[in-house]
Amino acid sequence: MTRYLLQHYMRYQVIFSALVLGLVSFFLVVGPTRLQVTNSGWLFIGGWGDTWSHYIGWKHFRQSPWVLPLGANPSNGIELASSIVYSDSIPIAALLFKALSPILPITFQYFGLWILLSFILQAYFSLRIFSLFFDSRLAQVIGAVILVFSPILIHRTNFHVSLTSHWLILASLFLALRKNFTKDFTVWLILLIISAGIHPYFFVINFFVFLFTFVLNLVSEKRLRILSLSRVLGLASIPLVLWLYGYFEISLSSQATKFPYELFRVDMLQPFNFAGWSHLASISNITELQGNHEAFNYLGSAILLLLGFLLVNLVGDRVSLGDSIVRNIHLAAPVALMALYSLTNKISIGRKQIITFTVPEWFEPLTTSVRAAGRFFWPMYYLLSIYAVVYFYRKFKYKRARVYFLAIVMVFHIADTNYAWRSISNFEYGNFNERGLSPDYYQRSAWASVLENKSNIIVLPITDPGYQWKIVGTLASDFGLATNSVYLARQDTFVMKKANDKYLNELEDGSLNKFSVYIVTPEFKQELINRNLLSVDRFYELDGLTLIRN
Repeated sequence: MTRYLLQHYMRYQVIFSALVLGLVSFFLVVGPTRLQVTNSGWLFIGGWGDTWSHYIGWKHFRQSPWVLPLGANPSNGIELASSIVYSDSIPIAALLFKALSPILPITFQYFGLWILLSFILQAYFSLRIFSLFFDSRLAQVIGAVILVFSPILIHRTNFHVSLTSHWLILASLFLALRKNFTKDFTVWLILLIISAGIHPYFFVINFFVFLFTFVLNLVSEKRLRILSLSRVLGLASIPLVLWLYGYFEISLSSQATKFPYELFRVDMLQPFNFAGWSHLASISNITELQGNHEAFNYLGSAILLLLGFLLVNLVGDRVSLGDSIVRNIHLAAPVALMALYSLTNKISIGRKQIITFTVPEWFEPLTTSVRAAGRFFWPMYYLLSIYAVVYFYRKFKYKRARVYFLAIVMVFHIADTNYAWRSISNFEYGNFNERGLSPDYYQRSAWASVLENKSNIIVLPITDPGYQWKIVGTLASDFGLATNSVYLARQDTFVMKKANDKYLNELEDGSLNKFSVYIVTPEFKQELINRNLLSVDRFYELDGLTLIRN
């Protein structure tokens, strides 16, 4: 029996090691409570309200009938033509659990499970990457632990659950470093489809790396066979997959946002700015992010130490770095371009701008659509981390001691970053909603009477984000109703204006829908009274919201 288990361990040791590393790191950093699928309270606390909007989007999606495209989520936005993509509810997981909905409990959240999966897959692809460079299993595990404890990954666990899926970037780096594009073509397509089903930014990042690799292989000699009919059809299927997920429920012209390109930029100190992720924060005041949370790209103490070793040795070994770049130009080029994009048109060192230029008009649709520029530094972050570990292991002159030195660096990294991640599980890390509130703090019986035989909760005017979207979205999803008060990643401003005009006309004509409950902002209530469209006695209050008697 022991021999049988040992044989299977040797065969599946990467998977086994990833499971162990992922589980241990998850329980150490995040803790077990988020794995309780009926525990949705932690999502309500989550920073900036994002996690609650993810959950409300999932609740509406679960209650909606199956339609085409599969990711359409009309209850979460009504006229705003929402989809599960734009509530950041991890479309691929939402589709799976919607199919399983009949056997799931009434209250069900999969976001804690997703964070655990992200830790496990982060470990798995880290192990696969380091296995390309050295045979030592222990060294591979040490390198994987360092990447699993990457601050930029753990930083997201209390804010954007879908953005903990950094393993998608590691998967694309692994495929690119493996340099077997012809055989890996189908794997690349699967990775792109999965990336699109998790978060748009991961799809864009991985597609950019894939595109460079594809084009360089296409122009290489004797590589035209990669353009077989089946592969052309595979590439052509990507827009279809995006449509099925619901990417096109909001028009492409509405993908641009009101946020300027430079708002979420990375400054050139970010890889070194510990921003509260080191015990140095207790003796230094350099603890804040330089501008915004999207800029956070602290490499961690382990990688900084290894990069220091690399820089010292490159003085006499510059050929090694140049050769690595040339050999991996298909990867180095797109990663470098994305890193440059993350700096934006206002390049700075800390808060000091050193270069400013005007973005060409033809480039603005991209910069305003893909607004969180700081996320495009992530591939460079991981490539630097991988190179630093590999370079140290290969170049450290005391061969027998290198693994032990790596282990010491790893322990120091975990201990140092513990200054921040120790507060992840109890939600002391980040910007949160009021702890005293419960997601169902409204008067249930009173609202049950108001919402009886209704199908929609309409909030006027429609804004981005919706007025009191947390309580309204909770009410609507709890009672199985649709609402236009939502918090989405993107909204069509033209559709929003058109809908507001329609509702104003209905108010002027006195033709309100009897199957809808209408909530108005205090300002809009006063406007309606001033214009003699509704009298004061047509309004009443419930849980701090102003409703129209209909």
